[in-house]
Amino acid sequence: MPVHLWIVRHAYFPILRHVTSSKAVTGFLCFTLSAVLHEVIVAFPLRSYGMPLAFIGMMSQVPMLPLTAWLRATTKGTAFSQAGNYLFWVTFCFVGQPLSVLLYYARPDMRA
Repeated sequence: MPVHLWIVRHAYFPILRHVTSSKAVTGFLCFTLSAVLHEVIVAFPLRSYGMPLAFIGMMSQVPMLPLTAWLRATTKGTAFSQAGNYLFWVTFCFVGQPLSVLLYYARPDMRA
């Protein structure tokens, strides 16, 4: 929550006020800023500056928004109505940043 509040205060509102009036564009820019900051937090301790896996892992979540919205609309009222939620949590918990950290760890130049 502190990160969210910091980005809202120091990025979202200033961008919305001074750069663009589109909430969608402002949200995308703030999400991109958050992905860059997550990459910095992961890359510096692991000394892997040339492989932006945390950034790619976060930005790959962007296409999940329309996909989960489509799944929710398609499966509404059925036993699969939570399919979009399951898809998000599987990709978030296993495919996103955890896989990125494992790939950082598995790099041959990191073993010394």
